[in-house]
Amino acid sequence: MTRTLVTLSVAIAALTPLTVEAAPIFIDFATGTGNTPAAPTNFNRVVDATSVTNLIDIDGDATAVDITVNNVPSGSNSGRTPAANTDAAIFGSALVNHIASNTVAIQVTFSDLIPGLAYDFVGSASRGNLATDGSQRAIGTYTFTGAGTPTSVDFEPVNNNSQVFRADDVFANASGEIALTVTRHANNNYNFVFLNALSIEAVAVPEPASMSLLALGGVALLGRRKRAC
Repeated sequence: MTRTLVTLSVAIAALTPLTVEAAPIFIDFATGTGNTPAAPTNFNRVVDATSVTNLIDIDGDATAVDITVNNVPSGSNSGRTPAANTDAAIFGSALVNHIASNTVAIQVTFSDLIPGLAYDFVGSASRGNLATDGSQRAIGTYTFTGAGTPTSVDFEPVNNNSQVFRADDVFANASGEIALTVTRHANNNYNFVFLNALSIEAVAVPEPASMSLLALGGVALLGRRKRAC
């Protein structure tokens, strides 16, 4: 009995990721013509379509995580300052800047992640100075794709200064990548989609495939124990 439990514990340890980023990584998206205000302390400023390597986390420590942004036309529109004591307040002045597209989907790819590890995302988008009567809508569909089934969230950025969207337990694929694609929702009559700020944080959750292997290993070990009795 003791031998079986020890073996099973070793199997669990082998399937559980041992290295994760200790602190979340925050991104402030902006365009070349809209770079004010400055990014909050220890936020990563990402301007237009570009790649940034070795992002820093909120503690200011370098990570191995990289980001690539594609399909962002030049131009700038005004976001809104986040209201105090709201979900969006975590982004501070990062909520004011944004990237926007009215022609193609915005594409953001995180790379050099830990394959098979789950990541949580919190994001926000805002476009200020639009009608408040609902006649102008800029709903976007924010789809996170890694390993397994993609996670999609619909979000309305019009005059937003308090709300965020979330996608939890998105698993990095075998290449260590997770991609975010922002597309126009069917009810978007403003045509643009927006992305202002985003955070990514690793969570120590094995991917489902690893959990399946663990279950199979446990069954096999129990079967061997029965035969030994």
